[in-house]
Amino acid sequence: MDKNRITHGIKLIFVFVAGIMPCSLLRKFFYRIFFGYKIASDAYIGYLNFIDVKEFRMGKNTRLNGILNIMTNVTQVEMEPHSKMGAVYLGLNLVSGQRGETKLLLKQATRVSWGHFFDLHDNITIGEMTIIGGKSCEFFTHDVLFGKRFAPIEIGAGCYIASSSKFKAGSKISDHSVVAMGAVVSKKFDVTNILVGGVPAKIIRENYGYNAKKTYDDLELPHQ
Repeated sequence: MDKNRITHGIKLIFVFVAGIMPCSLLRKFFYRIFFGYKIASDAYIGYLNFIDVKEFRMGKNTRLNGILNIMTNVTQVEMEPHSKMGAVYLGLNLVSGQRGETKLLLKQATRVSWGHFFDLHDNITIGEMTIIGGKSCEFFTHDVLFGKRFAPIEIGAGCYIASSSKFKAGSKISDHSVVAMGAVVSKKFDVTNILVGGVPAKIIRENYGYNAKKTYDDLELPHQ
């Protein structure tokens, strides 16, 4: 049997053990000691969350909420201060990739709700105070329709991404923009403060006026 498979199998056992620890303090301790993950003292990791990545960082006041947030076959995942993934009782976010040095970066005060998929064959960056809302958003950094292609996805700061939005490899949404429910974003939108929607997504309105800070204040979410 392949030695690497045996080593990875043992690692997965330790990942499972970490996920079923009875409290966040023990989960964080286990991940720090056995995996070398950098986790702030006031960070929180919920029950039945499984992290199988090379490098993992959780900054100050970050939270991995709910159950069954799964991260696997990824080089780096970083959650900057005040960022959160998962809802109170549900996580069900899947971060998975199988190619090279890739990274998922949740910048400061990012919110990712539940039931989303991040395909990390290339980098994905979610900007400060951006909300990945609702459920069933999908981010694909690879494309095989016209030959295999890998490209990063970038979501700007202060954006709102509504339920069931889809992002193709190489797509981009700029700062202070909103993506409507069910949109398929297949290209780069370099204009800020827009509403995009449709299949494929196009600009529906410019100077849309979305205020991320007001959203955070209304929901009583920290954003500093």
